[in-house]
Amino acid sequence: MALFGIPYLSLILLSVVVRPSPHRRLFFVPILLLTAYVFGCTTGTFNGDYYLGATWFPWFFFASDYILLTDVQRTLRQVPLKHASTTRAGEVEVPIEKAPLWRRLRWGISLLMTPRGVSWVHEPTAALPPTSAR
Repeated sequence: MALFGIPYLSLILLSVVVRPSPHRRLFFVPILLLTAYVFGCTTGTFNGDYYLGATWFPWFFFASDYILLTDVQRTLRQVPLKHASTTRAGEVEVPIEKAPLWRRLRWGISLLMTPRGVSWVHEPTAALPPTSAR
């Protein structure tokens, strides 16, 4: 099953990185097929199956959100605008959907590696109580 992990995560990353298009949702089809295949298979051990389910299926739900429900490049932004090109004066020049591939790839990796949304505009700051010094 580890053999399918790299293509699976690569498909999710690729679907986040490509420019916004109505055809971007087609990336979900192979992700769904790989998930259905993994769901019907077993590693032969309880620990292996548990690990596979605990790691694979959260990515499936992230993929369904990022591909089917949200236009990620137009909706999700980092709080410090690290994803945008800047001019010499420090002004934002290029939004992420118009940025070059390398910059969108770095942006997509950052998005996928912060599932709680820390330092992104979708970070749940209002739902968490403020921490106090102890």
